[in-house]
Amino acid sequence: GRNIGFSTFLVGLIIVSIGTTLPELASSIYATISGSSEIVIPTVIGSVTTNIFLVVGIVSFLYGTKFLYREKLKTDLWIFVTVCCLFLLFIIDSKFTLAEAIFCIILFFVYSFYQYKLSKPVKLEEPVVKSSTVLCIFQILVYSILIYVGSKYVVDSMLEISTLLRVPAEVIAITVIALGTSLTELTVGIISVRKGHTDIAIGNIIGASIIDLLIVTGIPRLFGDV
Repeated sequence: GRNIGFSTFLVGLIIVSIGTTLPELASSIYATISGSSEIVIPTVIGSVTTNIFLVVGIVSFLYGTKFLYREKLKTDLWIFVTVCCLFLLFIIDSKFTLAEAIFCIILFFVYSFYQYKLSKPVKLEEPVVKSSTVLCIFQILVYSILIYVGSKYVVDSMLEISTLLRVPAEVIAITVIALGTSLTELTVGIISVRKGHTDIAIGNIIGASIIDLLIVTGIPRLFGDV
C-alpha cells in the first residue's frame, strides 16, 4: 500500500481490511453456492458486532483509548453509521435483492475512491522495488485461494455441528464463525497499536466492518439468494 502512495490510515481502511475480511467473504460465497445462504447475514452481523465491541474493547483495554480519538475518524464513523442503517433497511423485510446487492458493491467502490482522494499520499524514503510488489500480489492470490478452500471445511463443519447439537446454523454463524473470522482484526489491531501504527488499527476496524456490510453481503448475493 505504501508503495503506491497510500497513507497508513488508508492502508488499514482498505487494503488490510480486505485481507482480514476474506475469511467472511469466502465462507459466505461457499455457503451461498452450497445452498446454506441462511448463515451469510448472521455471519456479517456477528462479525461487525465483534469488531466494534470485542476487538475495540480488547485493544483499548491493553493499550488505552487514545487511538480512538482522532480527528479523521469523525467522517468515517458517520459513514459507518449510515452504512449500518442502510444495511438494516435492506434486510428488515427478509429479502436482500440483487439490485440492493449491486448497490452495496458500487457504494463500497465509491467510498474507497472517496477515501483515496482524501488521503494524503506518502512519499517513500526508499525507491519502490517492483519485484517485491509483484511478489506481494502473488502471495495475496495464493492466500486468497487457500482461504476459500479453508472456508469450505469451516462451513461444512459448522453445519455438521449444528445438526449434532440441534442448534440452528444461524446461531453458530452469528457467534462461533463470527468470532473466529474476527480474530484477524484483533491480531492486526494489537500488532498495529504495539508498533505505533494506530491509524492502521482503527482504520482496519472501521474498514473491515464496512466491507462486511457492503461486500460480504453483496458479492454472495450475486451467486444466489441470501
